Amino acid sequence: MSAAGAFALVVDGDEDQADSAIGGPTDNSYGMITRGSDGRRRILFGICVAGILALGALAGFRVYQPNMGQAIENSNPGFLSLSKFPGLAEETASADSQMRNLFRFWNTYRDQANGLYCDNVKLTDNQVCGKDNNQYSLASVGMGLVMNCIFAEIGLLPKKTAASQSLQTIVSVISKWPRTQRTGFFLHFTNRQFKPNTGEYSTIDSAIGALGAIFAGNYFGGDVKAASLKLARLPKWAAAIRATEAPATNVTQESDDMIDGVPSACRPNIQWGFTQGKNIPEFNKQWGKKMEAQAGKNLQQATWNDYQIMYKCNRMNYDQCKDLQFPKSCSRPPCNRCLDFRMYATASLDGTMQTGVMRPFSEYYVLAYIATKSDLAGETTSSEELEMARHYFEVFLSPHADSAPEGNGDLPVQNNYQGIPLLGNRPDNLLPSFAYQFCNFLTKSFGTSPYFEQLFSDAEKADMEFWSRTVANSSNQGNKFAGQIQTQLGKFSEVWGSGAGWTPSGYQASSISENPDLVFSAPIMAGFLLANPKYTAVVVEQLRNLYKKDLCTYEKPLPSGDKAKVLWRCSLKQPNWKAWRAESVDFSTEIFGFAQLYLPDGFYQTYAA
Repeated sequence: MSAAGAFALVVDGDEDQADSAIGGPTDNSYGMITRGSDGRRRILFGICVAGILALGALAGFRVYQPNMGQAIENSNPGFLSLSKFPGLAEETASADSQMRNLFRFWNTYRDQANGLYCDNVKLTDNQVCGKDNNQYSLASVGMGLVMNCIFAEIGLLPKKTAASQSLQTIVSVISKWPRTQRTGFFLHFTNRQFKPNTGEYSTIDSAIGALGAIFAGNYFGGDVKAASLKLARLPKWAAAIRATEAPATNVTQESDDMIDGVPSACRPNIQWGFTQGKNIPEFNKQWGKKMEAQAGKNLQQATWNDYQIMYKCNRMNYDQCKDLQFPKSCSRPPCNRCLDFRMYATASLDGTMQTGVMRPFSEYYVLAYIATKSDLAGETTSSEELEMARHYFEVFLSPHADSAPEGNGDLPVQNNYQGIPLLGNRPDNLLPSFAYQFCNFLTKSFGTSPYFEQLFSDAEKADMEFWSRTVANSSNQGNKFAGQIQTQLGKFSEVWGSGAGWTPSGYQASSISENPDLVFSAPIMAGFLLANPKYTAVVVEQLRNLYKKDLCTYEKPLPSGDKAKVLWRCSLKQPNWKAWRAESVDFSTEIFGFAQLYLPDGFYQTYAA
């Protein structure tokens, strides 16, 4: 048995192994469990709890008997307490069949042999991640590591088992997963062969995988924490931020035509901007924000050297200034780099970063965020590279109190839908809602920012508004998905959610701006469950109604012969269409969101990086 495989063994015996098998515990499996040398202590605990339960029953209280073995092993104070959402949730997660089925369904994504997670599973047969389906995704691994924390916290998976599984997963990634030379980014997809190839070495999927590992490390501590840091330090995160790249060495020698790196033909242009242009409104409008982004100074405060950088980086008066060099000093070092807005999406096998046009704001926020972390920067990351990564994040992605990031005058783009403010990267091209949700669940900075908290709420509101308008369209009347629910807050469509996954036209990241098949996504609905507390009851009612009425439910056959019933994706335009598979990354937010009915407040922000 390999070292990685050894982590699959369960320390406390067969019961834990049975609980973590595909499908998880069945509906009638919530009896008392005793384990090993702790048996007598647990029996005594069980007798005490049984007495309390009996007294409660005599008093007329509704009581629920959880799995005592799991309760003790988890040592989670909230496990035996009533739900914090009375009337919306069961007393515990294990009493909620919808939550249990989400747990059982998610287990089908995990390859028990190595702890890795598959990109997708079929919904039409009992095939699970393993021998016959082993296309793993590193982003799926990241989401799976967060899932272990969730399931342990709400009592669906013993905490010791969840920690063991997490360690097995992380060790498998470190020891087996192909990654680039020099920069260390992981191959997006791999399989049990783990062969390096010329496929997509993905920066964003590497970031999601690493952030999931950090989440698990923060939650479980110990060996999981140590392994998570080792994994997260493998990629050179700053290399994904184009602004960190050092320029080619200056080769132009000083001469009468080149003084202090400024060609004689270019100097009058810089001099004009420095002395006169800064006083002209049109010049300020075009270049003021860019100067502030680069130098941290407005045009009036900026030095000559700051202007020199601005002219070089923005190719101003290029015919005269094409040989312009960087100055030796400036207001905000490093002075030999341009604040480029782009992030690289991929790298080649040899580690060369490939051209990307990933612009702020999007789910790539998580990539830019992890690149700012000095404790996760590898030894090959210079102080200048780390500083530029932080500079990039500060300008393009860090809000100031309750206002949007300053940006450079062009990015990020402040959009809106029906008067609802949104943040994006292209005018009038609205993001899929998962972009906001990934940032919220995987990073502490997004979830604790007043501005992003409001943005998250507005993204939910915009998504719901789009679908309410779409469903109300006369051409959709009579459609089984065109129902509406009346609440004290108004009338809402029964279905909504603009996310990614399979559609009648193939895989698509659907958004308000682009959704030709009108596919709605239950994971997006659930992912916004706590985005705005006044809508929480509405969202829960929508999810419960769809589940109860079997609208857009799928029953995944399990190897045990049982089935796991879950909500997924359906089409308003083609109501009889059904997806044949479910992608794990896109499904993940259904569990992230729905589990908040049972998780303690601030769970994601407590353990996220």
